[in-house]
Amino acid sequence: MKPFSLYHLFNDHFSALQAPLVETIVKTAAPDAIFLLGASVDHRRSESIFRAESPTARHVGECTVLVLLPELQGKGLHDWQEQIEVHCHAKLLPLTALVVRTDRFEDWLREK
Repeated sequence: MKPFSLYHLFNDHFSALQAPLVETIVKTAAPDAIFLLGASVDHRRSESIFRAESPTARHVGECTVLVLLPELQGKGLHDWQEQIEVHCHAKLLPLTALVVRTDRFEDWLREK
């Protein structure tokens, strides 16, 4: 599967973000797998009467991940989703987590 173009534009940022993001999710939920599904870019431009150029800044503002969990350990999928999102937002950046049991995900793959 080809990475989306945003990944190539912000390769350094994703490289720096990958390890702490994976570490945070693994400490929170101990998943079987984590897939980066998408990301959004925040773009800021400042204008001033004192400068002819307008400085701009772009950075990854939010990510969406698919997290496969082997067991729910008595919690609901929404509970895991909330816990992962809260931990990632507090430590790194806003994140949307789609949480699915690994066996259910494998069933979906077999159905195709």
